[in-house]
Amino acid sequence: MFFIYILKLRTARYYTGMTNDLKLRFWKHHNGLGPSYTKTRRPLKLVYFEMCDTKREALKRERQIKDYSQKKKEDLIDNMSEERKKQIEHLNETIKTTWKEP
Repeated sequence: MFFIYILKLRTARYYTGMTNDLKLRFWKHHNGLGPSYTKTRRPLKLVYFEMCDTKREALKRERQIKDYSQKKKEDLIDNMSEERKKQIEHLNETIKTTWKEP
């Protein structure tokens, strides 16, 4: 399972990435261990994710979302299910308050 995710940065811009471990990757971004682009634009917040079965699918979808305009990314985020929004909020809170790197 692979995840495509979008982070909202301090600058109100979006960062799109792909990983096979969403929780660990978000923790790394949150703690400044991600790429320099996100490291210098903290704090950040996870605002979107979706899942793909294969790495190939995930890379293709990541590229597609990276090519979206800011507005199209906002529409993608706004149209998520309420259940997914709750999952994301829970993950944001977990990373900020309790989760430690394995």
